[in-house]
Amino acid sequence: MYNICMMAILVLSSLSLFVFHDDTFATHISKPILTMDKQNFEINETITVKGWVEYQNNPASDVLLDIIVINEPDGGNELIRSQVVSNDTGNFTSNVILPVNTGPGNYTLTVISQCREEHRNICTNQHSSIPISIVKS
Repeated sequence: MYNICMMAILVLSSLSLFVFHDDTFATHISKPILTMDKQNFEINETITVKGWVEYQNNPASDVLLDIIVINEPDGGNELIRSQVVSNDTGNFTSNVILPVNTGPGNYTLTVISQCREEHRNICTNQHSSIPISIVKS
């Protein structure tokens, strides 16, 4: 019985490769590309995070993205985490507001591709990071 079940799983898995459209695999290795206007911000300034999701040099829509801001001197203390989904043209924009007690310093802003909902369990979660600086107003 075990062999029959395993054989059925293998056959169904193989057949599923032919059922999906070409873009089905597009978000498994999609990567966020950041296109930030600036990297220096004042305390209490809203940080506009923007970019697009790339798969084989083409935009990928409906990809869930995690946005994380990490305080570097504190050894990776996560200040904030938010999410955004890429639109029909593969672009994303999100306004991030840091906690009120955020001090000046060097931080890392990271965006992680969580892929499309239906592919999340087989996604490779590519990411892009940029350094940002927070300065006193």
